[in-house]
Amino acid sequence: MNIRQAAAIAFIVVIVSVLFYPSFVLGVITIRITDTGDKIGESLNIRLKDLAIHRTGAGETAGWITILNQSDVYDFVSLGNRTDTLVRSRTIAGQYDRIRFSISDATLVINGSSTRLLGVQGYSTVTLSFVVGPESAVLIDFKTNFRQTLAQRTYRGSPVGFVQS
Repeated sequence: MNIRQAAAIAFIVVIVSVLFYPSFVLGVITIRITDTGDKIGESLNIRLKDLAIHRTGAGETAGWITILNQSDVYDFVSLGNRTDTLVRSRTIAGQYDRIRFSISDATLVINGSSTRLLGVQGYSTVTLSFVVGPESAVLIDFKTNFRQTLAQRTYRGSPVGFVQS
Protein backbone atom coordinates (compact mmCIF):
# COMPACT_ATOMS: atom_id res chain seq x y z
CA MET A 1 0.00 0.00 0.00
CA ASN A 2 1.47 3.32 -0.98
CA ILE A 3 1.21 6.58 0.91
CA ARG A 4 -1.63 7.92 -1.27
CA GLN A 5 -3.80 4.88 -0.55
CA ALA A 6 -3.10 5.12 3.19
CA ALA A 7 -3.95 8.84 3.17
CA ALA A 8 -7.17 8.17 1.22
CA ILE A 9 -8.24 5.48 3.69
CA ALA A 10 -7.46 7.74 6.65
CA PHE A 11 -9.43 10.56 5.04
CA ILE A 12 -12.45 8.30 4.46
CA VAL A 13 -12.32 7.05 8.07
CA VAL A 14 -12.28 10.64 9.36
CA ILE A 15 -15.21 11.69 7.13
CA VAL A 16 -17.30 8.63 8.07
CA SER A 17 -16.54 9.19 11.76
CA VAL A 18 -17.60 12.84 11.59
CA LEU A 19 -20.81 11.97 9.72
CA PHE A 20 -21.90 9.09 11.95
CA TYR A 21 -20.43 10.04 15.34
CA PRO A 22 -23.57 11.91 16.53
CA SER A 23 -25.64 8.74 16.01
CA PHE A 24 -23.46 6.78 18.42
CA VAL A 25 -23.03 9.31 21.20
CA LEU A 26 -25.29 8.59 24.14
CA GLY A 27 -26.72 10.95 26.70
CA VAL A 28 -29.00 10.57 29.71
CA ILE A 29 -32.55 11.92 29.89
CA THR A 30 -34.50 12.08 33.14
CA ILE A 31 -38.22 12.73 32.83
CA ARG A 32 -39.98 13.86 35.98
CA ILE A 33 -43.71 14.29 36.45
CA THR A 34 -45.99 16.48 38.55
CA ASP A 35 -49.66 17.48 38.44
CA THR A 36 -50.69 21.00 39.43
CA GLY A 37 -54.30 20.60 38.28
CA ASP A 38 -57.24 21.02 40.63
CA LYS A 39 -57.80 18.07 42.98
CA ILE A 40 -60.90 15.98 43.69
CA GLY A 41 -60.86 12.72 45.61
CA GLU A 42 -58.29 10.78 47.56
CA SER A 43 -56.29 9.51 44.59
CA LEU A 44 -56.05 9.32 40.83
CA ASN A 45 -53.85 6.34 40.01
CA ILE A 46 -52.42 6.34 36.51
CA ARG A 47 -50.03 4.08 34.64
CA LEU A 48 -48.36 5.40 31.48
CA LYS A 49 -47.09 3.36 28.57
CA ASP A 50 -45.13 3.80 25.34
CA LEU A 51 -43.25 6.92 26.47
CA ALA A 52 -41.14 8.12 23.54
CA ILE A 53 -39.13 11.18 22.56
CA HIS A 54 -38.91 12.58 19.02
CA ARG A 55 -35.69 13.68 17.31
CA THR A 56 -35.95 17.18 15.85
CA GLY A 57 -36.09 17.12 12.07
CA ALA A 58 -36.78 13.38 11.86
CA GLY A 59 -39.79 12.02 10.05
CA GLU A 60 -43.09 11.67 11.87
CA THR A 61 -42.95 7.89 12.08
CA ALA A 62 -39.21 7.26 12.07
CA GLY A 63 -38.18 9.92 14.59
CA TRP A 64 -39.61 8.36 17.78
CA ILE A 65 -37.36 6.64 20.32
CA THR A 66 -39.19 4.67 23.02
CA ILE A 67 -37.56 5.14 26.41
CA LEU A 68 -40.21 3.49 28.64
CA ASN A 69 -42.61 0.69 27.74
CA GLN A 70 -44.76 0.88 30.88
CA SER A 71 -44.47 2.91 34.07
CA ASP A 72 -45.28 2.23 37.67
CA VAL A 73 -48.62 3.49 38.96
CA TYR A 74 -48.51 7.14 40.06
CA ASP A 75 -51.03 8.93 42.26
CA PHE A 76 -51.67 12.20 40.46
CA VAL A 77 -53.46 13.72 43.48
CA SER A 78 -50.28 13.47 45.57
CA LEU A 79 -48.12 14.69 42.66
CA GLY A 80 -49.51 18.21 43.14
CA ASN A 81 -47.15 18.64 46.07
CA ARG A 82 -44.05 17.02 44.60
CA THR A 83 -42.36 15.57 41.55
CA ASP A 84 -41.50 11.94 40.84
CA THR A 85 -38.96 10.54 38.43
CA LEU A 86 -40.85 8.71 35.71
CA VAL A 87 -37.82 7.45 33.83
CA ARG A 88 -34.07 7.92 33.61
CA SER A 89 -32.78 6.51 30.37
CA ARG A 90 -29.63 6.42 28.27
CA THR A 91 -30.44 7.36 24.69
CA ILE A 92 -28.94 8.97 21.59
CA ALA A 93 -27.71 12.49 22.31
CA GLY A 94 -29.15 15.30 20.26
CA GLN A 95 -32.00 17.77 19.82
CA TYR A 96 -35.57 16.60 20.50
CA ASP A 97 -38.90 18.37 20.00
CA ARG A 98 -41.70 16.20 21.44
CA ILE A 99 -42.59 13.64 24.09
CA ARG A 100 -45.50 11.27 23.65
CA PHE A 101 -47.16 8.64 25.82
CA SER A 102 -50.46 6.91 26.35
CA ILE A 103 -52.36 5.98 29.49
CA SER A 104 -52.75 2.25 30.03
CA ASP A 105 -54.72 2.34 33.28
CA ALA A 106 -56.48 5.02 35.34
CA THR A 107 -58.51 4.71 38.55
CA LEU A 108 -60.11 7.56 40.50
CA VAL A 109 -60.87 7.09 44.23
CA ILE A 110 -63.48 9.39 45.83
CA ASN A 111 -64.85 8.83 49.34
CA GLY A 112 -63.28 5.38 49.38
CA SER A 113 -65.09 4.34 46.20
CA SER A 114 -62.90 3.32 43.28
CA THR A 115 -63.93 4.13 39.69
CA ARG A 116 -61.97 2.77 36.77
CA LEU A 117 -61.73 5.45 34.10
CA LEU A 118 -62.28 4.75 30.44
CA GLY A 119 -59.14 4.51 28.39
CA VAL A 120 -58.01 7.56 26.50
CA GLN A 121 -57.58 6.72 22.84
CA GLY A 122 -54.27 7.41 21.11
CA TYR A 123 -51.26 9.31 22.35
CA SER A 124 -50.86 12.51 24.30
CA THR A 125 -48.04 14.66 22.95
CA VAL A 126 -46.08 17.38 24.72
CA THR A 127 -44.29 19.80 22.36
CA LEU A 128 -41.02 20.86 23.96
CA SER A 129 -37.58 21.62 22.55
CA PHE A 130 -34.83 19.98 24.61
CA VAL A 131 -31.35 18.57 24.20
CA VAL A 132 -30.28 15.16 25.41
CA GLY A 133 -26.69 15.51 26.57
CA PRO A 134 -24.56 14.01 29.32
CA GLU A 135 -27.30 14.82 31.89
CA SER A 136 -30.65 16.25 30.77
CA ALA A 137 -33.94 16.64 32.63
CA VAL A 138 -37.49 17.43 31.60
CA LEU A 139 -40.55 17.97 33.81
CA ILE A 140 -44.05 17.12 32.56
CA ASP A 141 -46.89 18.83 34.42
CA PHE A 142 -50.08 16.91 33.63
CA LYS A 143 -52.47 19.69 34.77
CA THR A 144 -55.28 17.20 35.29
CA ASN A 145 -58.81 18.56 35.04
CA PHE A 146 -60.30 16.44 37.84
CA ARG A 147 -63.82 17.82 37.36
CA GLN A 148 -63.91 16.79 33.68
CA THR A 149 -62.26 13.48 34.51
CA LEU A 150 -64.96 12.75 37.08
CA ALA A 151 -67.86 13.93 34.89
CA GLN A 152 -66.72 12.07 31.75
CA ARG A 153 -65.10 9.10 33.54
CA THR A 154 -62.14 9.51 31.18
CA TYR A 155 -58.78 11.00 32.11
CA ARG A 156 -58.61 14.68 31.09
CA GLY A 157 -55.44 16.71 31.31
CA SER A 158 -53.40 19.27 29.43
CA PRO A 159 -49.79 18.16 29.86
CA VAL A 160 -47.04 20.72 29.36
CA GLY A 161 -43.29 20.27 29.52
CA PHE A 162 -40.44 22.24 31.01
CA VAL A 163 -36.70 21.83 30.54
CA GLN A 164 -34.94 21.57 33.89
CA SER A 165 -31.35 22.50 34.52
